[in-house]
Amino acid sequence: MTERLSQKLGRIPDAFAYAAYDAVSVVHLALKRVNVNADVSALRGAIVTAANEYRGLTGSTRLNEAGDRASGNYDFWSVCARSASFTWGRAATYTAGADGAGTATRLRGC
Repeated sequence: MTERLSQKLGRIPDAFAYAAYDAVSVVHLALKRVNVNADVSALRGAIVTAANEYRGLTGSTRLNEAGDRASGNYDFWSVCARSASFTWGRAATYTAGADGAGTATRLRGC
């Protein structure tokens, strides 16, 4: 899929493009499950079911009890003073494990 997208775009897609592709795919699958006149509750249930079953370009889209992705890798950023200006610095990372547990790593950041 990455190669095909790269050829169409003329560049390598970034992580946001992959996440957007997965989100649209989950919604597409959910819409196929419900009637055109479905209420919000039915659509919500279809989205949760579709997300829990779909494995996309960014991995599993399974949701936790709060409706967030149950697993994922995250970067935490902070604003850093550098000379007379400010810039963003990566302060920590979280890497999800296969068993649902993850590893947090504090970085220098600024």
